[in-house]
Amino acid sequence: MKHAEKWIRIILWLLFFVLGGYIIYRGIGIASENGWFEKSSVVSNIYKGIEEMSVGTFMPGLSYSANQTSNGEHWLSDLFSESFPLYEYVNMQEGYEQNIESKSEYEMILAAEAAAEDNMVPRPKEEIPEDTNETDASMESEVASAQGETQSETGESNQDGSDSVAADAGVIKRAPVAEIPMDKLLDYDYVLNNFYAIDMTTTIDREHLDVNNLINEKMTLEQDNSKPQILIYHTHSQEAFADSIPGDVSTTIVGIGEYLSNILRNKYGYNVIHNTGVYDLIDGELDRNKAYDLAFEEVSQVLADNPSIEVVIDLHRDGVDGKKMVTEIDGKQTAQIMFINGLSRTTQNGDITYLPNPYIPDNLAFAFQMKLKAMEYYPDFTRSNYLMAYRFNMHLRPKTLLVESGTQLSTVEEERNAMLPLADILHQVLSGE
Repeated sequence: MKHAEKWIRIILWLLFFVLGGYIIYRGIGIASENGWFEKSSVVSNIYKGIEEMSVGTFMPGLSYSANQTSNGEHWLSDLFSESFPLYEYVNMQEGYEQNIESKSEYEMILAAEAAAEDNMVPRPKEEIPEDTNETDASMESEVASAQGETQSETGESNQDGSDSVAADAGVIKRAPVAEIPMDKLLDYDYVLNNFYAIDMTTTIDREHLDVNNLINEKMTLEQDNSKPQILIYHTHSQEAFADSIPGDVSTTIVGIGEYLSNILRNKYGYNVIHNTGVYDLIDGELDRNKAYDLAFEEVSQVLADNPSIEVVIDLHRDGVDGKKMVTEIDGKQTAQIMFINGLSRTTQNGDITYLPNPYIPDNLAFAFQMKLKAMEYYPDFTRSNYLMAYRFNMHLRPKTLLVESGTQLSTVEEERNAMLPLADILHQVLSGE
């Protein structure tokens, strides 16, 4: 009799644990489906810990395979964590920062952002509806013929950008060489196909790419130049060029940023702050994993100290294997540029809720209007605006640009030449011309 009671108790306890496990499993599943773990860093970390411990307990082969590069120190730490789960949780929470996202998610995104610019994979054009593949042939022929006719009528500053011209007084206005009909600009399919390249990691639709907003949003400056108006900085300050001189910052992307700043100050009269902070070196070694996080902290402070700043430009140099992005403008070899927009949206999961950016429509409109001016005045100067999944600190201001100028194969002279048309189209957009 006692033996039977013992087995009944065992069976009841087993049923109790099975039922409890099922309830926990379903609860986790429902919460996950509703995105609850994305909103709670504490629960997310606990959930992650439970998953890892479960794999380690029930599928040790997979656990070993995933961690076979660990050294003895890491193995001992892992063993201690499994023996004392509270230690693992506290360890995961150490250094947690409240500023934007949970630590685990944010570090993942930082690493993805750091790698994204070096691993851009455009979505194939055939994925866009067939009727979007049309190209305005008449516009192309007009552009081609006009390119040969438009030369040195621009009133550019000297190579060192030292012309001292207040506001736009004395600046000779360049004549447009192409015009895109308004009906084309209001055609979503035409705009998507002719203005944009879309990275494989993200998607866009009519709701998120409002062509009316792209064209009509006001981008003129509200402040005069008695206070700072424009901030230029470099998340990746160590980016250099084919003939950059080691140790000479003036021949890196930072030097190109200073050259652009001087053109905007001296030729167009803007009040510009050029931030030369270094965010991609850790203990003297190149490390971009936290560059956007470090840049965010310092640039946010600059903006807090200078609330009059309306325009933020993160100036980069692109890295494209075996490709030199160059064109000719006014008889000079000129690096091509590209505007990047971060959509905080992935193809697989949709909106990244923990990377909020209320200024995405403004960012898109600003980059679009820059691209449009370039197509009208400097054909072939810009590549397609590139839409990517992450945020890239573009939530700092509505008028934020992420500019990729040339590639690692560009020369310093080609980069400097590119700053002249870039400054010109920026001035046209900001002045409402």
